[in-house]
Amino acid sequence: MGASENKVDQSGNTARAEGVSRPIQVPAKETIFLEGDAAHHLYEVVASVGKIYKMMPDGRVIITGFAYRGALLGIARAGIYFYNLDAVTDMSLNAYSKAATEARLREDPDFLQHLFEDTNDELAQAQERILLLGQKTPVEKVSSFLRRVRVWQREDQQVHLPMTRHDIADYLGLTTETVSRTFTQLRDQNVIRSMNQHDVEILDLPQLTHLSEN
Repeated sequence: MGASENKVDQSGNTARAEGVSRPIQVPAKETIFLEGDAAHHLYEVVASVGKIYKMMPDGRVIITGFAYRGALLGIARAGIYFYNLDAVTDMSLNAYSKAATEARLREDPDFLQHLFEDTNDELAQAQERILLLGQKTPVEKVSSFLRRVRVWQREDQQVHLPMTRHDIADYLGLTTETVSRTFTQLRDQNVIRSMNQHDVEILDLPQLTHLSEN
């Protein structure tokens, strides 16, 4: 078991018995698993947000996604995790052992469909991120991100952003200063309203959609 998984085990919360799934609580900024760890568990997000990222050889962190409620994390390649996962804020997950995952896939068609849909969503996000990084302006990138978070949260007008502006910037391929200026621009255009440091209200969804699709 990888070092980060041992941390969770020592808390006494994670799944120990083969074939059993258990809820675990992960503190904010704690690592759940690391790229290269042996993949002993599949994790289902119950509450809060996870940060998916890769570490470059020069030490840079490249954020490739955020995981919201319902996401399935830890699908392995050749028995190892191929990305890193941290909790953005205090996070609740269900941990399934390999045997429990296989058993549930056999016995629960809905879980199999969930896994299939989640895999498809990851592919769609990867394609969307390629477009974000290569083709869109800062306003289009931030607008697209707000729309994506709105979908992840299954919310209508209010968007909660627990991650830092730096993390958003890294995900979008922008500087933190550019992200802050772009949020200000969207506020000045009455597209959004900042409720506090982490909550944004969408005032003009048609305009936000238009900006994200340009």
